Amino acid sequence: MPVSIATKNRIPVLNIAGQSTPLVSFFGNYSDVGSEGRQTTCDTIRMAADVAGVHIHSVIMHLPWNHPADGPDYQETDTIIQSLLEADPDTKLMIRFHTQPASRHEDGCHTSLDPTFEVSDRYHNQLLLSDKGTTHGISLASEAWEADLLDNVEGFVRHLLAQPYSDSIMALHPDCNEWFSAVDYHSVGDFSEPMQRAWREWARRNYRDNAELSEAWGSAFAFETMQVPTLEERRTDDGSAVLDPEKARRICDFYRFYNERVAELIIRLGRTIKMASQGRYLSLFFYGYLFELSNNFLHGTQQSGHCALRKILDSESIDMLSGPISYFERWDVAENGGSYFMCPVDSITANGKIWIQEDDARTYLKTGNGGLTPAKSLESTLHIARKNMANTIVHNAGTWFMDLPAQGWLKDARIWQEIGRLNRVYRGLYEQNKAEMFQADVAVIIDEKSIYAMDASNELMQSLLYKNRYVLSRIGTTCGYYLLSDLVGGRVPQAKLYIFLNAIDVRADERRCIADTLRQQVCTLLWLY
Repeated sequence: MPVSIATKNRIPVLNIAGQSTPLVSFFGNYSDVGSEGRQTTCDTIRMAADVAGVHIHSVIMHLPWNHPADGPDYQETDTIIQSLLEADPDTKLMIRFHTQPASRHEDGCHTSLDPTFEVSDRYHNQLLLSDKGTTHGISLASEAWEADLLDNVEGFVRHLLAQPYSDSIMALHPDCNEWFSAVDYHSVGDFSEPMQRAWREWARRNYRDNAELSEAWGSAFAFETMQVPTLEERRTDDGSAVLDPEKARRICDFYRFYNERVAELIIRLGRTIKMASQGRYLSLFFYGYLFELSNNFLHGTQQSGHCALRKILDSESIDMLSGPISYFERWDVAENGGSYFMCPVDSITANGKIWIQEDDARTYLKTGNGGLTPAKSLESTLHIARKNMANTIVHNAGTWFMDLPAQGWLKDARIWQEIGRLNRVYRGLYEQNKAEMFQADVAVIIDEKSIYAMDASNELMQSLLYKNRYVLSRIGTTCGYYLLSDLVGGRVPQAKLYIFLNAIDVRADERRCIADTLRQQVCTLLWLY
């Protein structure tokens, strides 16, 4: 029976076989982990189902690519899904797959990019190019890659529909480095020819001619010769943290173009999934890390591609979004840190989408050194699970408990007993009709387009967006997290206090709307910058 998302009590609710259910799931890796790791994933799926009654599972696998030599090979896909169904015959599967062609080793593991594709004529000069001259996979502006990708996704979906296990598939989850720029922390991009061409085409769609373009950008420019702004051009002249949106319109335009380009590609992928599956499969994407990525890019969140969440939320082709629990406070403190969202989670819910919180907490079973600090004991592991799940429930989100390297992080029945108990608590809210829109005392507001007006530095945004979550989580009352566009659009529940974190570029019509809306309430407005 088809899986769907419906609105109930003003929140999005997952329906499976006609029954409302919270999205609590297990995430396992079946892609790059070898035979031992694949067996661990199947064992954990079996434990999740038998002990906790968790039957929604997400796994990583590779998209069968239509290779010029021999076409797509779906045998591996069918074998993987059959193994998963043997572990849990009642599974509802969310398939996460890589969107760039990958090669396979003898042990079944894959690399991130097949070198035979990288050097082929079809992908010649299609690689993302950084300001330092380094390449990082195929550019997201590559028309050749996108055409092949959409064709391969459509073929993949049609294959899944034709199989006996088709009803066991719940959602498809295309992934490309979580859809933020593959350039490293210290670099910016994308200076590849595909991105240069896409940038010029965007300018042609938004300006009538070279004269209007030059007037808007404050200097002589031509569609035929304009270039992606360099790092130096993205900086302010006086060293300040904020660009003048009028004087630096070219830079703000570029950030808008780039972020919308990523969002539009995601939407086209979502539309392909919905159309090819005839609406039977849900679409799921990593996106919207507005609070988090100011810490991931030295030169600013605006470089990431994640700053067009409004476009994603307005699209009927996107059903669910996801991202990990914030890594803030998790490197040194496993038990006592906050369980922060990377996104304005309550805006996602207010727009009828489900946010899935990726709980990749390292349990006491984690082996090896490096990475995030693991829990010290079983009790510590259970404490972290309770904390993270409580935050998920309050914000009407979903979650998956993750064993990314397939090393057995969750291979303990006592962990799944607790997850099962938490799942029953969440399910009870649905059964008693008590799951409803989160009504917070404080509405925390973030503005995407104001991020475009930032200097090529992460210093200010890191303070306003990344670190402020520490204070907000300890403020002594409830906080909801929203886009400014949702406040203007009337989708934010009334609050006692509205905190505007980064409302730097607020237009006259937005000011009027905010004033008209909030004048009718007894509330306080706090502008941080």
